[in-house]
Amino acid sequence: MPTEPLIKLLTSLDVSFSAEQANTIPGPHQRALFVALALNPNSQISRDWLADLLWPEATQSQARQRLRMTLLNLRKAFEVGGQVSIEANNDAIWLNAATGSVDVMIFESLTENPKNWPQALELYKGNLL
Repeated sequence: MPTEPLIKLLTSLDVSFSAEQANTIPGPHQRALFVALALNPNSQISRDWLADLLWPEATQSQARQRLRMTLLNLRKAFEVGGQVSIEANNDAIWLNAATGSVDVMIFESLTENPKNWPQALELYKGNLL
């Protein structure tokens, strides 16, 4: 497991990378899309499901169009490079990320064993909600 996760979701409302790029993702829909993908790395997620999640009040056609624009803007705002990429086809979108690069996944793994709890707490340094 890396000592410093590449994708940090635990410590702020913004999604940021801590490696070479330290960017945050602008816009609530872009952040929500990225978080949904990051919580399921390397798993294809249905475009229809994501569209319904992010725009439940819109028609399916409107939501799919908004999803396309959000994905386009997310890719433009966040060109990460080799370690993480957002991939898509006509039916699904997914985040290609190295195993152990998302702090939430590392945290969950560490909390399974009480001996690792101090390491898990190091990943989360914010205020308890």
